[in-house]
Amino acid sequence: LIDYRDADGIARPYEVDFVVKTGDRMFLVETKADRDLELMQIALKARAAQVWCESASKVRPPGEILQPRQWEYLIIPESLYRKHEQATFSTIAEFSRPIREALIAKAEGTLQL
Repeated sequence: LIDYRDADGIARPYEVDFVVKTGDRMFLVETKADRDLELMQIALKARAAQVWCESASKVRPPGEILQPRQWEYLIIPESLYRKHEQATFSTIAEFSRPIREALIAKAEGTLQL
């Protein structure tokens, strides 16, 4: 679970849909209906997950766990998946990164620091 603060500042838990392991990194993957991408809650969750990934990437996995050290958060809208259903995961990841970045920028634009 990833802790995040909702638009009212209340701490909430967030659990992503999938964890995907590739040869060079670990991915936290969230799938969403296109209409949900407008919700501030989704942007706040994306920001929290990205921060979690940045922190997790700094920690070396224990010796007995064979996994890449690098973590990345992706959010994949339904329309992107449907358009590229036959594509590789890496291709879908490439197309989803700008969506993640836009959501994080939206969240950071509304946070009071």
